[in-house]
Amino acid sequence: MCYKYYASPSSFYDAQAKCASTENGYLATSNDGFTNAFLGTLASDSVYSSYQNVWLGGYKAGGNWQWLDGEVMAYTNWAGGQPSSGNCIEIQPTNYRWVAENCSALNPFLCEAGAIPDSCNSTCPICPTAQPYRCPVGYNYFGGYCYKIVVGATFEVVRQQCLNDHGDLASVHSNYENDFLVALVDSTYPNNDIFIGLEYNGNNWYWSDGTQVDYTNWGSNQPNDESSYPCTILRGLTVTCNGNQGLWQNQDCTTTDSECANRVGGVCKLAATY
Repeated sequence: MCYKYYASPSSFYDAQAKCASTENGYLATSNDGFTNAFLGTLASDSVYSSYQNVWLGGYKAGGNWQWLDGEVMAYTNWAGGQPSSGNCIEIQPTNYRWVAENCSALNPFLCEAGAIPDSCNSTCPICPTAQPYRCPVGYNYFGGYCYKIVVGATFEVVRQQCLNDHGDLASVHSNYENDFLVALVDSTYPNNDIFIGLEYNGNNWYWSDGTQVDYTNWGSNQPNDESSYPCTILRGLTVTCNGNQGLWQNQDCTTTDSECANRVGGVCKLAATY
């Protein structure tokens, strides 16, 4: 495995996007004591201040801690009193212990990428030079796709803007993708809801981009009265009214207000290119 330190302070999600787009990898996994000591030493040798923690690739989803690269979190090294209320893991350069931090905090970070065999010597791995993913101007990269919040009053107006960019309103297929979209709306349009591409056709919910509905994240008592409210919004974490922050609600497709928050528009999604 190859590792690289990035000094630029970034949120957890922006850091992972950087690891994916430049290294074709993930935020680093610490899956045993030896690896943790190595990563801690790398962090300690790289940070400008011993009090500056560094992102690793651990995060909490559905109440469980896991690694971005899919490995089971069989090893942990929490500091005293941790994990606390944060949902993302940072490592302390002073003692290599872990802290649960708010995912929007700005930290340097460690990326990992799989080593590949040297063409001259198959026993000597080298670190790959990954070809970066590319997104159109104004879009944000995440997990092989590009995302952008667009302003518009109705579901169809917003969707047409996405189609004009050769994409569609975003479909969401994991907690991780949902968390990324929440961070995106909160960082650009606080106290707002956004349309995503989930629609009701009278019988079933479906994604406007045609992908399978293999994940949902409905809020309390949602969905309800689908025939009257056949579109779906994602509620930002900075909306403070009804406890469904970061979750979905079915809503009217045309109004610009959703109970107690503004609705800025929607989020477009399209495939990233090399």
